[in-house]
Amino acid sequence: MYPNRTHSLGTPSRKAIAWVIVFHLAVAAPGTGIAQSNQAAQSAYAAANTLVLNQQWTDARAAMTKYATDYPGTDRADDAGFYACYAVDQMGSAHAQAFECYSRFVADYSRSNYVDDAKAGMVRLARLLSETGQPEYRSRIKELERGDDEDVALAALYAPVPYTQLTMPT
Repeated sequence: MYPNRTHSLGTPSRKAIAWVIVFHLAVAAPGTGIAQSNQAAQSAYAAANTLVLNQQWTDARAAMTKYATDYPGTDRADDAGFYACYAVDQMGSAHAQAFECYSRFVADYSRSNYVDDAKAGMVRLARLLSETGQPEYRSRIKELERGDDEDVALAALYAPVPYTQLTMPT
């Protein structure tokens, strides 16, 4: 088109052009390569999220755990990790398991937007567990109260007091 003009970077080699074409096909061609993997991840997360929205906690936990395991590098991996713990929490019978799940989540996804929510869940569960005969969780509450996060410290301070601590005025 412009025979007298040349790029300052020179002419790309055939090998470079071939790599660009291969990459483009992998990303843009539906049903292949990266595009297929991305579609699979999106479908898996959408299905797991539907289970959460429908409050099908056992299935939601399994689906979110599978997503976090199968797609660890995606931008939704931390969402899935949190919602797997949230599902355990919502089942209502495995408080210690939910606490430990949140604790692992905080360790594994320390930069997630869900860390404060996980820590608040830990505080609530630790209070419940300490009041139901597991006093070792009191020290875990103290650890969370001492943390740098002001929101979590406030959550620890203002978490609902278990019924066993309420007294009637005389």
